[in-house]
Amino acid sequence: MANSFFTKDEQWIAKWNQFHITQNRGSHLQLSHWLDSYASYGFSNEIYIVEENGEVLGGFGAVIAHFLFFKFYIVSNGPVLKIDDDEQLNNLVQKVKERAKQIGCCYAHVNLPFFLSDSVAASHGYDSVIPLKALDDASKGIKFKFVYTPDGLNWVDFNKFQSDDEFLESLKTNVRRDIRASQRKGMEFRMITNENGLKEVYDFFKFNADTSGYPIRSWSDFNKTILKLMDGYRTVFMAVYLNGVIKGSIMLVWGGNFYTYMLGASSKEKPDLLTGEFLQWEAIKYSRSIKADGYNISLGGSSGVQNFKSKFVTNKELFQNGQHYWVFKPLMFKIYLYLDAFFRRNKKKVSVVLKYLNKLKP
Repeated sequence: MANSFFTKDEQWIAKWNQFHITQNRGSHLQLSHWLDSYASYGFSNEIYIVEENGEVLGGFGAVIAHFLFFKFYIVSNGPVLKIDDDEQLNNLVQKVKERAKQIGCCYAHVNLPFFLSDSVAASHGYDSVIPLKALDDASKGIKFKFVYTPDGLNWVDFNKFQSDDEFLESLKTNVRRDIRASQRKGMEFRMITNENGLKEVYDFFKFNADTSGYPIRSWSDFNKTILKLMDGYRTVFMAVYLNGVIKGSIMLVWGGNFYTYMLGASSKEKPDLLTGEFLQWEAIKYSRSIKADGYNISLGGSSGVQNFKSKFVTNKELFQNGQHYWVFKPLMFKIYLYLDAFFRRNKKKVSVVLKYLNKLKP
């Protein structure tokens, strides 16, 4: 008989993390280390597990975003179960709603990975939209964006190809040309594993993000998460150097039996070194070498970034009717919506304020 409970027990948390790196429906966004990373904003988290005979069957990890008089309950990818059990899945969604109300949240949302039955990524979620009674009083979509909640996967499918060369030949002529040209630029490819190297790569990400006008967390805010993800959780940092100087890098995070492209940066050079093409091809080859059935090159980015990602035979596999939210305190939530426009324009400043307020907590 299955049991379910909230837990902080290290052994159960370790089993939870293993569930998310070994089960197809797992997600790196639900790993305890990823949830803990939001502590830099003053947010907390909790994990609810369904188990039977000591085996984790599923559950959810929630980030509890709280500052001033606002509190939000966010399940960024889930709940999920390794087995098809509609009743148990409904119970999990009901638990999200009940728990959020119990601890005084004004808002909660879930993000269920429902795919169409013919989706090439269906094995990494549910292959149909499951009608759940617990969602009857929910609204579709999400309204709180400060905890990343994906819309789906940008899937590079490997199942049709027997070899790297066969996959390469499936790409357009100009893409193959750019990949091969990048390999003739004299760059040195490295898999980064030591802390000093990781800091150098992450600082390169941060410099690129700052100069491009989008915020990412600083090394001091995110380094503990990175080091934990590197220790037994298959996170990969790849970089290329020319004459000893870093020219491009990417971060790949493992969850659900596949890699997700999380961060990337390239230096602007003339002539173009084509570091993006070089590194994404290395990511694809590496994913194939460990028998992943695909690679999530990730959704989002500017139109230029999206066009670049589309070079690699991507399939935008969006979650179908999986995002739902509840508002428990309408007046408070209206105040949040009024302030939301300011938050969006000033995400970096808000994160600094959140960290400052967190330091003031007793």
